[in-house]
Amino acid sequence: MGMRRWIVRGHAWVRVSWLSNATLLYFAVALAMPPSARAQDINEVISRNLRDLKSRSADVRVQAAVTLGNNSSPGSPVYDREQTRRAVPALMEALKDTDASVRAEAAFALGNIPGDMRLAVPALIEALQDSEQPVREEATQSLGRIAQSPELAVPALVGELKRNDTRRYAMDALIKFGPAAKPGAPALIVLLKEKDPYLPWYVAQVLGAIGPEAQDAEPALLDMLRGTDDQDRLEAAEALGKIGRDQAEAVAVTTPLLAAGDTHDRTRAAAVLGDLGLAAGPSVPALTKALSDEDEDVRRIAAATLSKIAAALREGRRTEAIEPLQQAVAAMERSPDRRLKAKAPDCVDAITALQNIRRRDMKWQLLRPVRESPRLTFAVGGYLALAFLWTCLLWLWPMSLLKVSEALEAVPKVSLPGWLGGMEISVSHLLLVGFFRQSDRVLDAWVVKHLEMARSSFESNEAITKYTDLVPGPMLLDREVLPALSVSALRPAFARPKARMLIWGSDDNRNKNLACEIARWSMDLDPGKRLRKNLMIAVRVGPDFAYTAEKDADPFTRTVRDKLQLDEEAPSAELVTRLLKRQRVLVIVLGLSELNGPTQSSIQPGNADFPANALVVTSRVEEALGGTSKTVIQFC
Repeated sequence: MGMRRWIVRGHAWVRVSWLSNATLLYFAVALAMPPSARAQDINEVISRNLRDLKSRSADVRVQAAVTLGNNSSPGSPVYDREQTRRAVPALMEALKDTDASVRAEAAFALGNIPGDMRLAVPALIEALQDSEQPVREEATQSLGRIAQSPELAVPALVGELKRNDTRRYAMDALIKFGPAAKPGAPALIVLLKEKDPYLPWYVAQVLGAIGPEAQDAEPALLDMLRGTDDQDRLEAAEALGKIGRDQAEAVAVTTPLLAAGDTHDRTRAAAVLGDLGLAAGPSVPALTKALSDEDEDVRRIAAATLSKIAAALREGRRTEAIEPLQQAVAAMERSPDRRLKAKAPDCVDAITALQNIRRRDMKWQLLRPVRESPRLTFAVGGYLALAFLWTCLLWLWPMSLLKVSEALEAVPKVSLPGWLGGMEISVSHLLLVGFFRQSDRVLDAWVVKHLEMARSSFESNEAITKYTDLVPGPMLLDREVLPALSVSALRPAFARPKARMLIWGSDDNRNKNLACEIARWSMDLDPGKRLRKNLMIAVRVGPDFAYTAEKDADPFTRTVRDKLQLDEEAPSAELVTRLLKRQRVLVIVLGLSELNGPTQSSIQPGNADFPANALVVTSRVEEALGGTSKTVIQFC
């Protein structure tokens, strides 16, 4: 075992034991003795040192305290250490010696003696007030080695943090107490707010050693973390990490310091991130960059920290860290430093475990296309969002779809890319609303909105007003004799995709009267009295039908459109075509046989492109209607 030599800081002298060689020789001989002889000898040594503590020579008293301290050090035989307990009262008395070196060595010896040393603690606490720095230093360190009485030692050691010359030893002592130093937390929090430029640095380390029990220090540590001194910020970050509070902010502050100009700050930042564990996952890219730092210590600690964080990420099942860790492994394996390469397997093991977790994660598998093809995913997501929007409007405000679509029709068409065919498409269809506006709900909403005006317009027509009463009497409905015509009898005919009805006979008034009644049935608000499940708007086409031969203009559709202009805004030709095709408009042609040739030729239900799929025609003669399938009514 080595002899202890005191070099007192702050003084111009050095005290070295003049009995060093003799003591070393003594211990060598003592270890070679049998146990019984050594036991007898240690008792004699202790007894002699106890006598020497009362010597008139300060050097003898110093050497006696040194020997007692060395005999009770952790490296001494257990029996020797146990026997030194009887020296405690004498050493406590030596703490009051007139010689500072004797007092310092007595404080040192008391800190080494094992067992219950609570009796010595008050004496050591009193020694903290000694006028000589070496005495205070030894008393401080000894209190840190005696763990039985933190409730007494901690407050005294906290007070020592205020002393420039002993605060480092007080901090080391308090750190050894760990969570047991919690009683000193309130006083430590107060010290964090002192103006001393060095004190917060020491206090933060002690609070970190206390751990979660020091949660009340969080606000003060956060203030320190948000300060301007990088070293203080690093200590605050580490303390917050150990306390377990606001680790994310600690990581956010510490990570940029990996690129600080000061080498010590970079090294310290790398070490602090290692203590923050799982919370430091976002710092992996910055630590990977630090593997190429110009300083060897920064590179080495960054690699060790990455190994720690990888293990924490593995335990936390953070599969999103796989890619950053893979980049870190690649950087380690490229490094010529074997110590960095040696850390790569730790990260590889974590990556393998996380990949296995990811493969079993259905959510990640489902979102894999999003990560691999973000642009395509964005486009698909955008269209899904538009589809959802238009669907909501379709059910809540269907007319709004019609307005949006028609407004977009004014925008020029766009050409699709070559891989999509290169064709031109309207903006309304590109944004999907053009497809939604063709829904039956949109057409029904338009009909409901204009129905009352349409009924009023229909009934106010002079050609219609005289046909108000259904003429009773038997009639033939597709050669079946009916005593009278009813809605139920006509529903099968109007349930067909194309409803074509011919009412003919020599009595033109009776024909027209029945056609007008059928028109009224199509617009009845009561579903039980209606021709179809959906409402229809009846439009009359009579002798005033004006045929105009215009290029790219269908005179029949144009005429119906003019009659559907029930308010200030006329429906578009495209909307009219959809209303006709979807049987939302019932066209009544009165007196087809009386119309001129061009007009008759424009009404050709047999043509595939004829727009009206709900048509009632009256005539004095039986019309062929272009050979189309039709329902025929004739009065008997």
